[in-house]
Amino acid sequence: QLASGTFDVDVNIRDAKVPTILADLGHVDNELSGLFSGNARFEGSLGTLDFLKGNGKGQVTKANLYQLPMIVQVLNQLSIKPTEDVAFTDGTVQFTMFGDTVNFTELKMWGDWVALHGSGSLDGRRELDLSFNTRVSPQNVFTQVIRPLRGEKYTLWTIDVKGPLHAPTIERRAFEGVGETLERFIPTMTSGEPEPIAEKPKRGIGSWFR
Repeated sequence: QLASGTFDVDVNIRDAKVPTILADLGHVDNELSGLFSGNARFEGSLGTLDFLKGNGKGQVTKANLYQLPMIVQVLNQLSIKPTEDVAFTDGTVQFTMFGDTVNFTELKMWGDWVALHGSGSLDGRRELDLSFNTRVSPQNVFTQVIRPLRGEKYTLWTIDVKGPLHAPTIERRAFEGVGETLERFIPTMTSGEPEPIAEKPKRGIGSWFR
């Protein structure tokens, strides 16, 4: 409205190239790939952020995100060597905005190895406060081979991402009794050498995660 400067805007993006979006944010890497689609709605008044509010969702598909500094740190925390084979290929986000703060009500990323499910916020000072639960990806060979675990939603570790957007601190916290799961199976799978497991016929598979 020209008289008051108030606005109510719907934004839709379809099949935007991830490298182009990241280049606009200052990260240039010609080897990245992927497509981004999403929609959002914003309301507010021109000239002030105090009354800005909005919400939206988006998704990334066909990506190979493993070289971004933040992604590299996350994979290192999981004892996984950042390579194209363990890249995050898909992701979804749902968010709300009020003033200069964005609240991520749902953040999901996954590839062939691991999935991250989380939430958090990004404030006007460009400070991140995110927390992700780490799970074995539903596309992972591990879950495909061991049928009883397929589709189960169990948490292995929690990844905390805090600090400035350009250089956040990323730390791993283990959940008691299950934090060693990836340490036991993923290093074995990445090295290509099977880890001998003593036969315990009287114990069910659930005992591995105690």
